[in-house]
Amino acid sequence: MYIYIIAAGSIISSKSTDYFVESLLGEGTFGKVAKCTRMDNHETVAIKLMKGDEFIVSLAKDEELILSELKLLDPDSCNIVRWYEAFCFDGHSCLEFEHLDQSLQDFWKESHEQPLLIKEIRPIVQQVSVTVFFFFINTLKDLNNS
Repeated sequence: MYIYIIAAGSIISSKSTDYFVESLLGEGTFGKVAKCTRMDNHETVAIKLMKGDEFIVSLAKDEELILSELKLLDPDSCNIVRWYEAFCFDGHSCLEFEHLDQSLQDFWKESHEQPLLIKEIRPIVQQVSVTVFFFFINTLKDLNNS
């Protein structure tokens, strides 16, 4: 299986624009996330580049369907990350998101791995609750329509 190597200074291309890779933000089981600059408008975004194996490609399609549904919500009032587009690059599924200042993991590490305060936990729980509620309501609508 071919795995694309993300390196600072490389270019990732979609049908709508090219992305200049600034740095690698993280790597996990399903792929890598890079901090990129959109070449068309110079905005900083995060590109999630999935591994190219068959199982992960199917998960990427599922994730894209979920993100399409979440895109119907107002990201500001629901406090969720903005997803912009999905595209294929060099055989890899890619997702473009707004770039966040800091990941939850980095935030936790900065606090010397101390437990989060309740005021820090509340927004996280709210984000998860809104998403679960949204899917629950949509599932009910789908069941009523079938």
